[in-house]
Amino acid sequence: MTSYTKIDNSTIQLKLKKPYAALIQSFSNWEAGSFYVYPKEGRDNAIDFNKYAFGAGPYYYDKTEPAIGMTLKRNPYYEERSEYKLPFADGVDMPELQDPSAVQGQLRVGDIWHQGLFALRAEDILKLKQDVPDLVLTLSYTDDPEVFYFGIHKDSPFKDERARLAMSYAWDRDTFIQVVHKTDTLQRAGIPTDVRWNAGLPCQETGMPNGLYKGWWLNPKDTKAFGENAKYFSLGLGRDKDIAEAKRLLQAATGKDTLNFDFFYSSPFPTSQYSADVLQGIIANAGFNMTRKNLTLAEFGAQVTSGITPPGNYIGASIGIDGGGSHDPGQYIANHHQKGGSFWRGLNPAGDGPSADGDPKINDWADTILQEFDENKRKEIAFAFQRYIATKNYRPRFPGGALTIENPGQGHALGVAWPVLQNQNVWTGESFPRWWSYEWIDESKPPVNKKA
Repeated sequence: MTSYTKIDNSTIQLKLKKPYAALIQSFSNWEAGSFYVYPKEGRDNAIDFNKYAFGAGPYYYDKTEPAIGMTLKRNPYYEERSEYKLPFADGVDMPELQDPSAVQGQLRVGDIWHQGLFALRAEDILKLKQDVPDLVLTLSYTDDPEVFYFGIHKDSPFKDERARLAMSYAWDRDTFIQVVHKTDTLQRAGIPTDVRWNAGLPCQETGMPNGLYKGWWLNPKDTKAFGENAKYFSLGLGRDKDIAEAKRLLQAATGKDTLNFDFFYSSPFPTSQYSADVLQGIIANAGFNMTRKNLTLAEFGAQVTSGITPPGNYIGASIGIDGGGSHDPGQYIANHHQKGGSFWRGLNPAGDGPSADGDPKINDWADTILQEFDENKRKEIAFAFQRYIATKNYRPRFPGGALTIENPGQGHALGVAWPVLQNQNVWTGESFPRWWSYEWIDESKPPVNKKA
């Protein structure tokens, strides 16, 4: 954007230096770093927006009590922008419950109607359903949010794409997903799962913050659609063959059968350490010996991210969280893979260390997809990008996901609720901004069972 001008009290004019296909997505993106309209009362720092929240969403904070919870009230002005006069509820009580046993206890007796963000194990949810048949199970799709970043310093073995591809073969994706997402537990209970592998784009297709949109992800398990480069995820000949290929590539890249490396993290999500535990055990079978280094945020910035020039100029590997203002697939490619992108880490095909120039192919694709308005042509660029990046394994997202997920410490898609809360888990077009907007109360349903 080169300039913006006020036309009248409800119109501004933006001037762009070039066409930008993701512009509308950028305006509708609620994540930090996106385009926000601030109230005029806050001009010249009259309001400290780091301290006070002012929004135009479906609810506003009515009260917050430490260690007790918060109460949301309906925003009467929100319905003016909604054809359905949303939200349907007058308010939402959100108690603060940290102990899983307390959550289960209150669900059992109907003191709370929805599991919400409370973390419960899949086994606990299934036991609740068995003990209280009136409870309703809800399902949706979520995948792993973490990214495995390689340090590509000139002395780092991961500057060599053969070492990075060895890591790809070392990942037993199906086992990881089974252990982390408890798919075997759910399948035994007769609950369907849809195991997918992340590729260059996330396999979760219900939008950000944890994925993109349907029709853009290319399935590595579908060798016909993905093409011959699907072989860089797995040879398809069994785990033993993949491990042998990982060791062959590791030997070719380093001259050794094993690789000891440091893995840096700074508590991105409560789930991340558990996911790293599982991955650490899996890759050891292929000769990767990972030593985890827990850094403070300041240390992590200085040694891994903001303090490194050019990006990626360190030895070892690190964990990060995907996302970051990337609702449009073109934005995602540009932000994470193009030179200068917000999450770009010096990726390049040269193999001699980080480069400020990035990967020329990806740079061109990112520019082209963001200036192309034909949806089918944009998808073809996204598919070409995913097939290509499989050969480089620059910064793989953690293995994948399933239709039903349980990951200790994080909100999850296998949920439980009482039928009094109707219209749960419907598609709203986005996630956090419209929570509790489409649900309504039917007091004739359990646990209220009010007579007409």
